[in-house]
Amino acid sequence: MTVWIELGFGGLALLLAAIYQFVSRAVSLYRDSEFQMYGALLLAWSVAICLDSFGSVTLYWEKLPTITLSIGIALIGICERNRVWAGARNASAAPYGALPEHSRI
Repeated sequence: MTVWIELGFGGLALLLAAIYQFVSRAVSLYRDSEFQMYGALLLAWSVAICLDSFGSVTLYWEKLPTITLSIGIALIGICERNRVWAGARNASAAPYGALPEHSRI
């Protein structure tokens, strides 16, 4: 509600879009057996931040969820990068023909 009062509907929509992306990436990582632990950690952080926002609304406590979300976004980026690299290693290489050998001078 504070975001809506301070930033209007645009700020609230941006906040909700960021939260949706964060939670959807966490669920996606949780479903992957290789990154399930990281996904569970991100989901636990999401729940803890939501519960924390109900308990205290002072300025000091608003910094902790921001730091936690920043660490979570970095963790999502690292896991997504590793997921892409693992997928690239498991993909079959494109069939290339052998290059003709050139004579040495």
